[in-house]
Amino acid sequence: MPTTKETSIQSSANEGHESGSEGAQKSARKSQKTFTVDEHRRLREAELLLNVTSRLASFDSLDEVLVALVEMTTEELGTERSSLFLNDPSTKELYSRVAQGNIQREIRILNDSGIAGAVFVSGEPLIIQDAYADPRFNPEFDQRSGYRTRSMLTIPLVAHDGAIVGVLQLLNKLGGPFAARDEEIAGFLGTQAGVAIHRQLLLEQFAVKQRLERDLTIARDIQRALLPRDPPVVPGYDIA
Repeated sequence: MPTTKETSIQSSANEGHESGSEGAQKSARKSQKTFTVDEHRRLREAELLLNVTSRLASFDSLDEVLVALVEMTTEELGTERSSLFLNDPSTKELYSRVAQGNIQREIRILNDSGIAGAVFVSGEPLIIQDAYADPRFNPEFDQRSGYRTRSMLTIPLVAHDGAIVGVLQLLNKLGGPFAARDEEIAGFLGTQAGVAIHRQLLLEQFAVKQRLERDLTIARDIQRALLPRDPPVVPGYDIA
């Protein structure tokens, strides 16, 4: 028969075992919860990738691709509006190809100036929580449109070969400031968009080349049709 001391020791051991077991269970539940959240995030990213890839691949023109990209990014990140700038290598300028809001004319800036230029040159995304506090911000565009830019997230659009073809700017995050998660999602979308844009640019260039060759062929045929079938007769000269 166990003594009082032995019973106390056994009880303490049991309590310690139960406490350790309970702690292990809590730790396991916590690890399981973390894994579930991470798994959910990865699933969401996979769904987003599939959606973006399928939608961008379904369009035939570059304008359709760009409009769809801006709409998807604005909706996914919950911002008031977005603007997409493409690089013009011939002038070394970024020009607005798609701009949501009251933008009546094309915007052109040097591709190394302003916030958009900084991101284009660095190739790194940039979050600015207070646009007017950043000396690189140009308030001229707000003054023209009557819009008030508060916060910005600017991402580079990177092609499959690593070349930067433009930048995407998201303005005024709804419900709070931009976070690192927004930057991560936007960068993910920017990579997919850069590849799609580069592909469409190549297709456009090929289409332009084909039209030029077709026009030259038509012009050549017209020119030949206007030429006389037989050489002119000139007295005193024998034209072979």
